[in-house]
Amino acid sequence: MTMKILPCAILALAALAAPASAAVPHELTFTARLVDDGTPFEGAIDLSFDLYAAPSGGTSIWTESASTTASLGLVAVRLGTTTPLDTAVIDGGDLYLQVTVDSTVLSPRLAIGSVPYAVRAAYADECGAVPAGSVMFFDLDACPAGWSPLDAARGRAIVGTPAGGAVGGTVGAPLGDVENRAHGHTVDPASTATAASGAHDHTVNPAQVTSSAVNLAHTHDVDPALFTATGGVHNHAWAIWTQSSLMWNTWNSDGTTGQLLVDYTNGLGGTGTGSYPLETDQGATDTFYTADSTPHSHDIDVPPTTSGGTSTSMNHGHLVDVATTTSSTAATHTHAVDVASTASSTATTGEVMPYLQLLACRRD
Repeated sequence: MTMKILPCAILALAALAAPASAAVPHELTFTARLVDDGTPFEGAIDLSFDLYAAPSGGTSIWTESASTTASLGLVAVRLGTTTPLDTAVIDGGDLYLQVTVDSTVLSPRLAIGSVPYAVRAAYADECGAVPAGSVMFFDLDACPAGWSPLDAARGRAIVGTPAGGAVGGTVGAPLGDVENRAHGHTVDPASTATAASGAHDHTVNPAQVTSSAVNLAHTHDVDPALFTATGGVHNHAWAIWTQSSLMWNTWNSDGTTGQLLVDYTNGLGGTGTGSYPLETDQGATDTFYTADSTPHSHDIDVPPTTSGGTSTSMNHGHLVDVATTTSSTAATHTHAVDVASTASSTATTGEVMPYLQLLACRRD
């Protein structure tokens, strides 16, 4: 009897339907068509399997036996159900499967290649296990097994720690559940000056005001204008010449010498200066003053004088109305400007940083 495995034999990892989170299966599925001198094998059959690290020779590193039934030569056996195909067996090196059918060793040995789970396992090998302290976001209500909630990340954005910074440091109050926090800013620009880009003028019309005079004594120069006084009957005193003293004096109505007018020395001789009195007489019995009943006027020129103001009781103000005028444009100038403090419009978190809430977990 010459038994062989046709080239359609398949050796693969058991790719059974399983959820992504299921453990990687440690089994292989062996499928082959056994023929004996061209005749497909039928009925019960005993099979044994050995794994070698070389296509020939060497020592078996794994062995397992199985009994099955062939139909039209087709057989299918799951390897690893009795002796697990763990990492001590499948270590990434080359493997070759030797099949024995009813004590007959078939040749050649079958090379085992990578299959989906094996490729995935190799990728995981390269990446290594997720180290403790790793942080990930999950779209789950609770952290997976082996992970714990990172409470410090709740309501906060994640920022890389700068060199020498404190890992796990936090700033500010965390956001509440889908909180759209609002805030504004008070703005107070510093006082500055306008640019002196060119000459310009200003129309000025100060309001009529009254000057202040609180506790401020002062004086005024006064020069009344010449005016004419009109009135009724009144008298004028005439002068009398006193020979003994050679002087002119007023003459009182009681016949006595009154106030000295002026010393003309010898007025009668005409050697003095000034004007003569209205009438002169050497006697002492005449009445030398007017008694005219005719009303008449006199021109009066009050000399310039100064008002009193040495006492604070003279305090008073003056009404002042500065005339409208226009400033000169002969020189470029600037103006001090101080913009009043104001507040910016309100901004919200949703406007500047739209965000998605996910569960942050830390690897235990």
